[in-house]
Amino acid sequence: MSIIRNGLTRKALAGTTLAALLLVGGAVAVPTTATAAPVVVSDEVNGTVFRAKLEAKGDVLMGHTTKPRQIDPFDVQWAVALGTEGGIVTDVDDAYLTLQRVGSDSTRRYTLSFDEDLRIGGTVELPPTVIPGAYDVGLEVTAKVKRGGQVTTHSVDVRSIKQVQLRRETILSDYAISNSQDTHGEPGTLTGQVKRLRVQYPTGIGSYNMAGGVTVRIYHHASPYTEDATYITSVKTNGAGRFTVPIRAKQGYWNFVVVGNAQYTWTKDAIAQGVTCGC
Repeated sequence: MSIIRNGLTRKALAGTTLAALLLVGGAVAVPTTATAAPVVVSDEVNGTVFRAKLEAKGDVLMGHTTKPRQIDPFDVQWAVALGTEGGIVTDVDDAYLTLQRVGSDSTRRYTLSFDEDLRIGGTVELPPTVIPGAYDVGLEVTAKVKRGGQVTTHSVDVRSIKQVQLRRETILSDYAISNSQDTHGEPGTLTGQVKRLRVQYPTGIGSYNMAGGVTVRIYHHASPYTEDATYITSVKTNGAGRFTVPIRAKQGYWNFVVVGNAQYTWTKDAIAQGVTCGC
């Protein structure tokens, strides 16, 4: 069952966009938290314009890194505001927030009750067992707008106003370098393991399992104080989620960037070589 919850206290999001990894001017950048920039849809009839503004954010599920546990629901945060141009809203007959996974025919609908300022906000909770991925957030609103002595009925029915991402977490564990003190081209290896959160149906119990076939990109930074980086190579994890990358020793920092997708997050970490202080 899905739950709609109004209020301002909401779980912090760790959601990430699915934009490609950026390498701008040598800077390694993992896709960052998606913004909830509002989108406005409108309906114009008889000289009056009715507008509905929607903001929405997705979520990331996270578990316990060493043992199975009950996973919290997905939280989809949202806010809606209504307005007009050329008249005033006298009544909102029907109003629904809709949520639909991209590629699915099933639509969830939630009744909206606006305050006197024609605003409402809250959170939709979805079970952790729902299929992660992209979800369309939409509105169905019918309202009456008065202009002088004329009352006009306006309707907004758009299933895809905003698209949010619901993802499960990816983690990088057991990463290491074989020759951390070398700095002059000596051969060595970078190793690590990629795991992704799996959630059992119908219990909602989640644990991090090894993830095979995942791309890991390797970069090198000369200093932690600069974002300049050199791309080195890419490798895919084996069936146990592990990877090995041969390197030539070079003072600085090796960056691991694990590539995400529509259902799982990107993640990154780094390890030092030939660095004598942690400053």
